[in-house]
Amino acid sequence: MADPKLKGDKEVNFDELELNRGTDNLINILSKVKVHTTSVPTNVPTNFLDQFVFYDDEAGVERLYLYINNTWRYVALT
Repeated sequence: MADPKLKGDKEVNFDELELNRGTDNLINILSKVKVHTTSVPTNVPTNFLDQFVFYDDEAGVERLYLYINNTWRYVALT
């Protein structure tokens, strides 16, 4: 069997492989998020899934809030 570190004559970047697996896991996590709110989150999450909140202000603004380093951050969704 070929060395798993090599792909043809090139080395496989394991950091990229981890990122791909991480992205797949993130998609699975986000598919389980149940919190949808019309107000900006201010609470401290009590578990991992509570760190992800979908926000919609009913005027068309949609965001994904993430609890990172003890503060809420968001990503605008379009």
